[in-house]
Amino acid sequence: MRVFVDGRQINDCEVQDLFYLDPLDIDRVDVVRTNAAIISMTGGPSLFLSTKRGVGILRAGYNPSVVNYSPRGFNPVKEFYAPVYDSNSRITDLRSTVYWNPGILVGESGKGKISFFNADTKGVYRVVVEGINGDGLLGRQVYKYEVK
Repeated sequence: MRVFVDGRQINDCEVQDLFYLDPLDIDRVDVVRTNAAIISMTGGPSLFLSTKRGVGILRAGYNPSVVNYSPRGFNPVKEFYAPVYDSNSRITDLRSTVYWNPGILVGESGKGKISFFNADTKGVYRVVVEGINGDGLLGRQVYKYEVK
C-alpha cells in the first residue's frame, strides 16, 4: 500500500519517519481501496494522511468506496459519580446508571472483579461490558439482571 502525507508519497526510506508524526497533528485519514481514478493515479491501494499544517490529496464529491476518518486525539478519563454509603443513610438512590468505570484492567485470563451498590429502583437492569485488548481486539457482552 502506498502512503501519502499532505499529498507527497512517502518512499520506503521515509516510512520510519511516520512513527515520529504527532497524532494530534493529523487532521484526516483516507484509505482508498477501490476508487479506480485514484488507484490508477497512485498505482494501487493507498493511505492518505492530511495534517493540520498541509493539504493532502482529497477527493471531490461522495464516493461510498472511500472511508474518511478524522481522529479525535486523546480523551482523558472522566470521573463518574459513585455515592458513599454509611449504615445511617436514608436517602433514596434513583440513579439510572449505577456503575461506570472506563479503567478496569483484567489479567491474561480476561477476568476481573468489580463491586458496586445498586440503585433503589426495582426492575430489570441491563449490564454492558465493553473492552479492548493489547492487540486492538474489541469485546462486548450484554446481559440483564432483576432487582425485586
